[in-house]
Amino acid sequence: MGRLATGVIHDLRNLMVSLGYIEGVLQQRSIAADVLESVKVGMQGVDNLIHTLEALHQFARGGGLQLEKSRIVASQVVQDAIAISRMDLNYRMHKVGVHIDDNLPPLEGDRQKLTQVLVNLVRNALQATAVWRHVNIEASRRNGNVVFAVEDEGPGVPAEVRENLFKPFVSSKGEGGMGMGLYMAKLIVDSHAGEIEVLDRPEGGARFEVRLAALEEVAP
Repeated sequence: MGRLATGVIHDLRNLMVSLGYIEGVLQQRSIAADVLESVKVGMQGVDNLIHTLEALHQFARGGGLQLEKSRIVASQVVQDAIAISRMDLNYRMHKVGVHIDDNLPPLEGDRQKLTQVLVNLVRNALQATAVWRHVNIEASRRNGNVVFAVEDEGPGVPAEVRENLFKPFVSSKGEGGMGMGLYMAKLIVDSHAGEIEVLDRPEGGARFEVRLAALEEVAP
C-alpha cells in the first residue's frame, strides 16, 4: 500500500506542475473568471489527494502518522477548512452555517492534518445534503475538549454501515464512494489521541464530531 501511494503521489505531483503552468497561462490571457476558478478547484482537489496519500504512505511504513505539532487556535482550523471548501461549487449550492464559540482554548496538533479532517467531513456533508439545504459547522468547548462538528440534512448513516464506517473501503455513499476519507480522518484523529464519532440528528441527518483535548492556558 505504501509503495502504491508513493507511485501515485509522484504522478500527481507531475500533474500539479502541468496545472500550475496552465493556471499561469490563463492568468496572463485574461480568461473568464469561472474558467480560472475551475482550474484552481482542480488544483486544490489534487493537492488534497496528495496530502491524503502522503498520510497513507506514512501509516503503511510505520503504523502511525508523522505530525508537525504546534499550538493551534481552534478557530483557525475551521477557517482553513472553509477557505478550502468554498472553492468547491457544491459548497455554494448549500446554505452553510458556521458557529464558533468565543474564547475557545487552544490545541496542540498538526494544523494541516486537522484541517484535512474537517474538509473531508464538510465535503461528505455537502454530498449527503440536497442542494440549497443546510450544512452546519461548529467549534465548541465541552468537558475539557474542543469539539469540531459538522451536521448535514441528508438521509443519515444506515445502521448496517455505521459499525464499520471508519474502516478502509467502507462508505455510506454506496458505490459512489471509495471509503478512504473517513478512514484517514480517524487515523489523524487517533494520532492526536482524540475521538471521532457519528451521531443521529433529532431533525434527521448526521452529525460528525471530532473531540480533541484542549491545551489549557497557564494562569500568569
